[in-house]
Amino acid sequence: MAVPKKRISTSKKRIRKN
Repeated sequence: MAVPKKRISTSKKRIRKN
């Protein structure tokens, strides 16, 4: 996973809100 943890956190938060 070359993506920073901050980016994964935002992605997860967006999916949870959807």
